[in-house]
Amino acid sequence: MSPNRRTTTAPAGFTLMEILVVMALLTLLLGMTIPYVGGVLGVQVRSAARQLAGTIRYTFDEAVLESSNFRIVFNLDRHAYTVERCSGTSTAILYRSAEERERGEERLAEKLRRLEDYAQSRSGMGGLPLADTLLQSCSQSQDPNLAPVILEEPLTLLGVWTPQYPDVMRGDPDGPPDDPAEDQIVVVNFLKGGYVERAFIYLSDGGDDIYTLEIEPLTGMVNMYNGEYEIPREYWQNARGRRWM
Repeated sequence: MSPNRRTTTAPAGFTLMEILVVMALLTLLLGMTIPYVGGVLGVQVRSAARQLAGTIRYTFDEAVLESSNFRIVFNLDRHAYTVERCSGTSTAILYRSAEERERGEERLAEKLRRLEDYAQSRSGMGGLPLADTLLQSCSQSQDPNLAPVILEEPLTLLGVWTPQYPDVMRGDPDGPPDDPAEDQIVVVNFLKGGYVERAFIYLSDGGDDIYTLEIEPLTGMVNMYNGEYEIPREYWQNARGRRWM
């Protein structure tokens, strides 16, 4: 009688077909994950663009209702914007071109210098108030609907253009300067009579997803474009796009 034999079974391995199936599934899952991340960023920048469009429209209406000048101050280095309400007897000075803006600021500086000299010459006779009314006094709006906004990373305020600037103004690509006084600031003015500077504002998700907002001067309406809209030199006579209230 033959002795009892013990048989052992080697652990089963994966077949080539099973390995290929697993690799295919992993590839499919990875391919689904990467577009999802990009999709989230696209939703974020679109939401930020809509929020800014709403702020622009609300500011336009408030300027008319309160019969006051307003302005939106864009900090292109900190990727933030603030709405300010302006007071004073003067109106905001709007220039039709960068050259006109430069000449106007030079004339205003000269006029202020002469008034300062005249005020100082009369200081022994009781003095004269300085000509502060030549400049607007603006401060942050206290309306809770116009609270300051700082874009969350990776969203960026890519640039702003109005006719007062020679080109699209942008922040420092190397990051904000150490001294906040050196930040790149651009202002869009809203007049109490129902007029706002035509402006183009660019928001980005930090990559290729960009939205452009165009402000209509007479209505305060905002056209929103998907992509970095190129500004025609003829002041966008043929601009078309989707309109947001």
